[in-house]
Formats: sequence, C-alpha cells, structure tokens
Amino acid sequence: DDCGKSWYTLPQVFESPFPQFSVGLEEPGIYEHENGALWLYCRTILGHQYQSRSEDGGLTWSPMVPNLYFTSPNAPMRVRRVGRYTVAIFNPIPNNCLREDYNERGSIRRTPFVCAVSDNDGHSFQDFASFTGGAHTVRFAKRAFLLEDSLRDRYCYPSVIETRDGFLVAYYHSDGGSYALCATKIAKVYFHEICDE
Repeated sequence: DDCGKSWYTLPQVFESPFPQFSVGLEEPGIYEHENGALWLYCRTILGHQYQSRSEDGGLTWSPMVPNLYFTSPNAPMRVRRVGRYTVAIFNPIPNNCLREDYNERGSIRRTPFVCAVSDNDGHSFQDFASFTGGAHTVRFAKRAFLLEDSLRDRYCYPSVIETRDGFLVAYYHSDGGSYALCATKIAKVYFHEICDE
C-alpha cells in the first residue's frame, strides 16, 4: 500500500490445493480489475491455470480452483490491460482447443502460443473478428488468436507492452532446438486486428 516500503503477512494461509504433488502452484500473476478486485492465476501440472480472487485488496482470497478456459501445460500465462482490452497470452493444451488436427498434436509442450482477448476488463474472453493478414494474425480457435503454432518450437514467458496502436508480445522460443529458452522474439498485434467493430 506504500509503494513497497513496508509489507505484511496475510492472515489467511495460501496453500496449494494439491499438496500430494511435488510441484504445486507456480509463477503467479495478478490482474487488477477496474473495480479493484484481484484475479490471481498460477501455472500448474494439472492441465489448467489455477485461479483465486480477492474482493478486499488481497486480504482474503477465494479457494484456488482451475480456470477451465485457460488450459495449459506447466507453463506461465500473462494477463495485461492494453487500451480498452485485456489480453491473456498462454499455451493452451491443443486437444482442448477445438483443433481439427488435435490427433497430430498430442504433445503438451509449450506450443501453440495464443492470445485471448476480453473487452469487459478480463471478466470473460469473447469471440472477436478474425485477424486480417500477417504472420501473427491467424484465427486459432473460438475466443483465441494464434501467435505461434510450430510443432518444432516451444514458446513461453510472454511480456506484453502497450503501444499507440496495439501491443508487443515479447517471449522466449526454442528456435528449432530442444531447449525452450534459447532465443527471444517480439510480435506486434494491432488493436484493429482484435476489435469487432
């Protein structure tokens, strides 16, 4: 509350809902809604991002539950407000994302890499118009747009930077190798590509 000068411990103990696994909740992110409510999301090994919400500025939190829209291998997600939109960059598990070629995509490596878009402050993610042209502007599935889709590569750790006419997505990729963090890439997405007007 004072720009990091002092800190306090929450009265509520925040633990993983699955202590039997050696890997629990990892790499949390927090998105603050315009009304001040907080949305906490974490990567897990259970096929989804898990989430909790706080309505009192982070003093208390709801139970940690899976977000069924954000399927995911054990990989981080990034949610950010850009302009009047909220975008979520993540790695969906291909089998759960309405792909016609899901039988060819049995791996749950960090590919594909998609951008989901919300125009109501991240409360839901809507089905927008298809992107129009460009290497990074192909419709992926309902309510999400494809950023990357190579079976040879892995993509992870996105950062989102707003620009005057859209946003940049910077991320690691494997550049055809076996190690996911050996190269970086930046993709530009324009606001007119994700709007439905």
